[in-house]
Amino acid sequence: MRKIISAMGLALLLWCILVSPVMVLAATGDTSIYGQVPGDLSISTPGTFSLESLNPGTTVDSNAKTVTIGGNSSNWTLTVSENGGGDGKMARSDSHPLTNPLKVMGGDVKSYTSLASPVTLQSAGNGAVTISDIYFEQIVDAGELAGTYSITVVFTVTSGA
Repeated sequence: MRKIISAMGLALLLWCILVSPVMVLAATGDTSIYGQVPGDLSISTPGTFSLESLNPGTTVDSNAKTVTIGGNSSNWTLTVSENGGGDGKMARSDSHPLTNPLKVMGGDVKSYTSLASPVTLQSAGNGAVTISDIYFEQIVDAGELAGTYSITVVFTVTSGA
């Protein structure tokens, strides 16, 4: 009988341990984690350069120029235009323009294109890129007036993302 009572006591003890709920103390808390990937863009453009002699009846090409886009933005676009949105023609200080507009080629643009309106040199750019194949061309008609001609161009990089 004693063995039966001992076995029943042991069974009751095991049942209490295994079946009865165990009290557990717990606590939770929430926190937010923030981080930022900067979407910056920068541009480094060529300085002043010369097309050398604009001899009447000739076409004058520049040496290759480099534009460097910095940052980590995606889907950016690089354009070049005449400062002030003019007709893209080089002009003397007395505002007399050459007959033909300055032309540009480079990046995605594989043939000379007039600066009479803005030209997209590269679209869908991602991250930092160096574009080292930018050229300018000026056609000089035979009847052009003597003088020093100039134009200011603006390179602009904008993010589409």
